[in-house]
Amino acid sequence: MSDQQIADIIGKTARGVMEQRQVMNLYRINKEYAKYEDLMKFFRGHIQSWKTYSMEACNYQCILTGDKNFDIHHLYGFNYIVNEAFKIIEKNIKLTSTNTEDYTKE
Repeated sequence: MSDQQIADIIGKTARGVMEQRQVMNLYRINKEYAKYEDLMKFFRGHIQSWKTYSMEACNYQCILTGDKNFDIHHLYGFNYIVNEAFKIIEKNIKLTSTNTEDYTKE
């Protein structure tokens, strides 16, 4: 059941349902590693704790406007961090593919 479906049933907003799920540590994360198209999508599927930390650090509001209805934006985005990590790993010849099926869970 989606957050929107739950929200419709209980008379709340989808955002409110999502936030309550996060407070309760209930995340919609695909734990089956082989189902991800590539490593970037795999990593994006496992950064909820980072997002939560970012929101807590900013008191759940936009640091520019103070608005509580916001999207998270980072000065140095997640995609840059992952791409930088890939470059470092490639230099050490440890990453040979971006396909998740080429790697074990370990």
